[in-house]
Amino acid sequence: MKGGNLNISIILVLCIIIFSIVVITYVRDPLRIASKDRDFLGSKDAEITIIEFGDYLDSNTSNMNPVIDTIIREFPEDIKFVFKPYLTKNDSIIAAQGVKCSKDSDKLWRMHNTLLNAKLTTITPIKLYQYAKELEIKVTKMQKCIDGEIYKEMIEKNSGLGDRLKIKTLPTIFINKRRIEGMTDLDTIREIITKEIGN
Repeated sequence: MKGGNLNISIILVLCIIIFSIVVITYVRDPLRIASKDRDFLGSKDAEITIIEFGDYLDSNTSNMNPVIDTIIREFPEDIKFVFKPYLTKNDSIIAAQGVKCSKDSDKLWRMHNTLLNAKLTTITPIKLYQYAKELEIKVTKMQKCIDGEIYKEMIEKNSGLGDRLKIKTLPTIFINKRRIEGMTDLDTIREIITKEIGN
């Protein structure tokens, strides 16, 4: 009888350990963390989550932006789109902070598109403030936000999620859990989304 109780105890302990590992892995999953971002386009409860890791100063990320814009317009109820800055240059943080600081003026996505459509390879705070002025964002408010590094730690953590996902190519896009690296054409992304809908 003692042997039977011991076996049951061992099985219970093993079950608890396995359950704990599964829960910890789920909680720390970088894609799950990225998908919880409050700044997104599309539907909060969408069946499909698209997470793009890119750099505002990367030409491939810039070139991919019209494809992403089209997908967002075509599938507004079916997708949730999240952009995660992946910092590859010294001034990438300036661009990413500029976008996040635009959130305070409800113009985050306008600044996001402005920087990507400009196809920049470098940026200075002065240039960023020029874009802010064009978008009717109070420059003093943005300066205070950037100088105070309000979003810097968050941006660096988001870039760290990309490191955990071993991102080597920009942009890297995840459609649900499916990984797509580099430039991808509209038809390919559209086909993947269409297959994911209803699965």
